[in-house]
Amino acid sequence: MYKYEIVGGDAFAELHVMLAEGESIRAEPGAMSYMDGTVKMETSSGGVLRGIKRMFSGESFFQNTFHGPGKVVFAPPFPGSIQAFELNANESLILQQDAYVAGSPNVKISSKWGGFRSIFGGEGAFLTHASAEEGQGIIFTGSFGVVVRHEVPAGAEFVIDSGIFFATPEGSQFKLSKVGRVKSFLFGGEGLVLRFFGPCVVYTQSRSPTAFLGLLPSKSSGGGGGISLNVPDF
Repeated sequence: MYKYEIVGGDAFAELHVMLAEGESIRAEPGAMSYMDGTVKMETSSGGVLRGIKRMFSGESFFQNTFHGPGKVVFAPPFPGSIQAFELNANESLILQQDAYVAGSPNVKISSKWGGFRSIFGGEGAFLTHASAEEGQGIIFTGSFGVVVRHEVPAGAEFVIDSGIFFATPEGSQFKLSKVGRVKSFLFGGEGLVLRFFGPCVVYTQSRSPTAFLGLLPSKSSGGGGGISLNVPDF
């Protein structure tokens, strides 16, 4: 397994990976911040079908593979923390879209159908599916804010805002539904929630990427307040 270090705390985390000779790590395009000159990078899709499946879950068609020896540093797109999940053979993890940052080459990243109702929850119809194809693998994920692990006991129900869902092992029982009665759903400001049924483990992130992006002014809007960035078109 890799020699790595997560620095920066829960606000602006970076992943530092020291690759030995013969080791490699795969990552999302744009995730690499900097690396030693001895590290070599190659780009591939791993197959057209695999690339398309990743795109459905909000990930990229292509992935970059970095070959050691040397140090390579990755950072997620949102300010927050980085997590390391170890996966044994035939173990799978369901992740929020855009959570994947990097992982060992034997970890397969694809999409999982979240159902039509997830579209109305603002999270998209597909979620990211990570699984180890053979042997033990590791996946590094990036959250918006801090990640909290929740153990839901048998017979219990755990309710979270759909926007802060981060991860859960495949096989966990959950459904998307409204919170409260019709009045609470329409005017309570909570929208749709995810209901998890124990026993299971659920990971949440403290901020919703969807809600945050909704607060940003669009590039096409001509007025209003907010942040103005002069970015040239290429």
